[in-house]
Amino acid sequence: MGRSRLLPRGLIPLLLLAACGGSDDLLKAEDIGFIYAGGGGGGDYGPSGGGAPGRITGKVRFQGKPWQPRRLDIVTADGFCVAGHAQGLMSEDFLMGADGALKDVVVYIKEGASGAKMDPPKEPVVLDQLKCQYHPHVAVIQIGQELVIKSSDNTNHNVHMTGPAVPGGELNQSMVRPSALPPITFKRPEVALRVYCDVHNWMTAWLAILPHPFHAVTAEDGTFAIENVPPGKYRLAAWQEKLGEKQYVDVTVPAGGTAAVEFVLER
Repeated sequence: MGRSRLLPRGLIPLLLLAACGGSDDLLKAEDIGFIYAGGGGGGDYGPSGGGAPGRITGKVRFQGKPWQPRRLDIVTADGFCVAGHAQGLMSEDFLMGADGALKDVVVYIKEGASGAKMDPPKEPVVLDQLKCQYHPHVAVIQIGQELVIKSSDNTNHNVHMTGPAVPGGELNQSMVRPSALPPITFKRPEVALRVYCDVHNWMTAWLAILPHPFHAVTAEDGTFAIENVPPGKYRLAAWQEKLGEKQYVDVTVPAGGTAAVEFVLER
């Protein structure tokens, strides 16, 4: 985690609002509601004071009738994608394991982390196009952290993303051989931004762009861990590709200890 420096809660929104203009490089006024909703700007959410950082652990599972995996049509003119998947390729938008465990769910602090200024990690998030799939399928990136999009495939891809969080509003870039695009940094939050390939319509990845480092993506068994959380009370959110942002859970993190939570998601 980057260094954390607590600032006066009322000061940060005023500074951001004063700075907002027509540039992509600045947070817009509407972003304030995302970053400062509830916690940090009022209410009971936020750090409680001193003490060693703690952690949040838990599990996300699904309850109800699940979506079934689909076999994807990956036939292309050059045959490259089929050659990389002799057993075929299955959909990734709803990955459920034993006892309803959900993979690739973004769990993050929704309220309570807004009183801190966080230095973004120096290590970039790398999104690779490998055997006609994006790896990873779901990732989290912090505002100001670099995103490196690369292709390990010897075939044509076209990286496409649009929306207010994307610098300039859109990225639309062809990649015709193994290579990497110049690093990208985001300066506005979004949960979550879709990245897709115009050449291969099954290729999709999702980026959750957050203003802080208190987040995790669930593993195959649905588990997650959020590290180095200042002691205090927080509201967590869970986002899943098919379900969207579906549930909120309140948690109190003890100084130097662990808080355990469970999310049960439904349609």
